[in-house]
Amino acid sequence: MINTSCRSDIEQRVAKFLVDSKFPPHYSGYNYMKELIIQIIMAITAGKMPDKSIWNIVATKFDTSVSNVERCMRTVTEVWWDKYCIFDMFPEKPTSRECAMLCAEYILLGLDPDYEPPNGKKK
Repeated sequence: MINTSCRSDIEQRVAKFLVDSKFPPHYSGYNYMKELIIQIIMAITAGKMPDKSIWNIVATKFDTSVSNVERCMRTVTEVWWDKYCIFDMFPEKPTSRECAMLCAEYILLGLDPDYEPPNGKKK
């Protein structure tokens, strides 16, 4: 089970999940996605619903603009989805936010990337 009170534990779990699911780390959007997932997990475990302010937190951490974060994450999500994506639950390519939320849910539930949902199909 994930220790949600310890940021380093969350970071390790997110990094492992992204590596295991073949998320391409050589894109700048990788670091943004990793931080976004961490922020989503921290918000959910604090009893808050993640909102658009998380994008500002990520942009501030990396000293860049929100639009740059969104663009880079959109690119890395599209590349990942087209080549490796493990989630067959969506009839079409999810947005970066949907992808980050789904990854956060998998991590919070303690599922690994090879988990097959009961009503979904694994590639």
